[in-house]
Amino acid sequence: MNKMGFGFLRIPKKDDHTYDYDKLNKMVDMYMEKGGYYFDTCYTYLNGKSEEAIRRCVVERKERSSYMLANKLPGYMFKSYDDCQKYYEEELRRCGVDYFDVLMLHWLNDKHYEIAQKYHEFDFLVDKKSKGEVKYIGFSFHGDALLLDQILTEHSEVDIVLLQINYLDWNSEGIQSKKCYDVCVKHNKKVYVMEPVKGGTLAKLPKQASDLLKSYHPLWSETRWALAFVQSLPQVEICLSGMNEVIHIEENMQDIDPLTDKEIDILISTTVIEVG
Repeated sequence: MNKMGFGFLRIPKKDDHTYDYDKLNKMVDMYMEKGGYYFDTCYTYLNGKSEEAIRRCVVERKERSSYMLANKLPGYMFKSYDDCQKYYEEELRRCGVDYFDVLMLHWLNDKHYEIAQKYHEFDFLVDKKSKGEVKYIGFSFHGDALLLDQILTEHSEVDIVLLQINYLDWNSEGIQSKKCYDVCVKHNKKVYVMEPVKGGTLAKLPKQASDLLKSYHPLWSETRWALAFVQSLPQVEICLSGMNEVIHIEENMQDIDPLTDKEIDILISTTVIEVG
């Protein structure tokens, strides 16, 4: 089992802080050779350089049928319904494609959902899907479970919700990973995951937590534990990781068996140690 998607929010840089496209090409090649196919970007990522990198390192080098490409509309920046088409066309141009496999609204929360409703942004997604210009539609979400339930009740047309899920945030009342995941299960929506390693936090655990995990699986890295947790959730279809080193591809693209209930209990028990 491997559900890894390649997020283009964190991409490699050279010593002079310019983007290292040669290294990124190698990473893309290795990712796809190991069975990867899903690439994710957004209009606002890296001030447009993320979409440029997608074009240079994926679109211009790979057959379009060999990968899926997801992008996100910054609906919170819109001032009218017409902005939906304006930004959509710019995203297509930046990426060098004539369609997206997945098109989402970016960063929905209470305030941004009001904007999305005001300018009928969900209607735009539905229109693009009905015309065959987009295969799947959805949104990335940064709010509580009550708001998510409201959105999915009012917009059952969406296919995908992109959630922040990792084992440290699973029972958090702030992030509400589990509660939001359960809402998606209730509405039968595909779940895509961001921040499975919490920005690298779960790759470097306190010694006591690390030793506990090593006692059960001596050869597993802390990153593998974190990725295995997310990929073990039945509703999860894609687990996004921002990778900027070849070693990240090698580690993240390993086959992973779903965690057992005992392994999940062990992992969750380390959160008490991590949060101190």
